[in-house]
Amino acid sequence: MGFFVFMPEIPAGALAKLLKESAAALAAERSEGRLKPGVKLAGLRSAELFRQGGLVFLPRHGRVIFFGDVHGDLYALEDLLKATRFEEKAGKGRVFLVGLGDYVDRGPDGVGVMVRLLGLRKKFGPRVVLVRGDHENVGVNEAYGFADELRLRYGKAWRQVMGAFRGLYSSLPHVVVTGNGIVAVHGGVPEGVNGLSGLAYASGDALTQILWNDSGEKVAGFAPNWQRGGDGIKLFGKKALEDFLDSIGARVLVRAHEWDKSGETMWGRLATVFSTDYGGRARRVYAEADLETRIRNARDLAVKDF
Repeated sequence: MGFFVFMPEIPAGALAKLLKESAAALAAERSEGRLKPGVKLAGLRSAELFRQGGLVFLPRHGRVIFFGDVHGDLYALEDLLKATRFEEKAGKGRVFLVGLGDYVDRGPDGVGVMVRLLGLRKKFGPRVVLVRGDHENVGVNEAYGFADELRLRYGKAWRQVMGAFRGLYSSLPHVVVTGNGIVAVHGGVPEGVNGLSGLAYASGDALTQILWNDSGEKVAGFAPNWQRGGDGIKLFGKKALEDFLDSIGARVLVRAHEWDKSGETMWGRLATVFSTDYGGRARRVYAEADLETRIRNARDLAVKDF
C-alpha cells in the first residue's frame, strides 16, 4: 500500500528515547505475589491497579473505555479521544483507557499514533493501558507497512527506531481483567490456558493464540483458523469462551482483531471493537463500562459508534 510522506515531527533519537523510557516505565509497573494458584477474579480484593506478568488488573472504581485496532489512523484516535472526553475525565481520576493492540501498520501514521498514546501514558500513567496485539511485532511490521513508514520518515536511522519499538512491544501486557468481571485481549481465547496466573504468564503458542485467535460461530470448542494460516492459530467457539471465562471468574470478553465483527456481541458474553473504519469497511466503535457495577453479560457494556 502507499504512504503519505511526512517530515519527521519527532527526530529518530527523540522517538527512540521516548520508546525506551516507556518500556522502562512499563517494566517498573510489574509486581509479583498477587495471583495465587487457583485464584479467580472474585478473590482479587485489591483496591488498586496492579500488573503481574502480562496481566493488568483494574479495580472497581471509575469507568473504563476499551478501543480496538487503529492501525496508524491518527484521525480515528483523535476522534475517539474527543468522543470519550478521556483527557478531561482522566484529569479528574475517573476513567481508564485500554487500547487492545494493533496501533501501527496498514495506515499512514503509526508513529503519530504511538507518540500520542505514549504521551497520554506519560501524562496519566497506568490509567492508560496499551495491550499488545498481533501487529506489535517487528516481523509483522515488515510485512504490513510500518517498517516502510519508518524508512520513509527516518532513512538510515530507521533501524534504531525499530529496535526501540521491539523493546516496547516486549514490555506491553497482553491481557486486562477488571474487578467487576471483564477480561480483555486483542485476539481471543487461548486453548489450554486456565486460571489467572496461567493467563498472566502465557507464552509460546498460548500467547500467539491470545494475540491471533478469532471467534467462530460454527465452532463449539477450538478449530484450526485457516483464514489466518493455521500454524497453531485457532477459532474459538461458545463453549471454549464459556469454559475460559468460568476458569477465571469473568463474565465477558472484550476483544478487537476482526474488523467485520466490529460492534457485534456474540453468545451474550463477547464484544468485538474495531476503532478505525478500515477504508470504509468497518464500524468505528469503542466499549465503555462502569467498573463499580457488576457485569452480568455483554449487554452491560455500552458499545458506541464514533
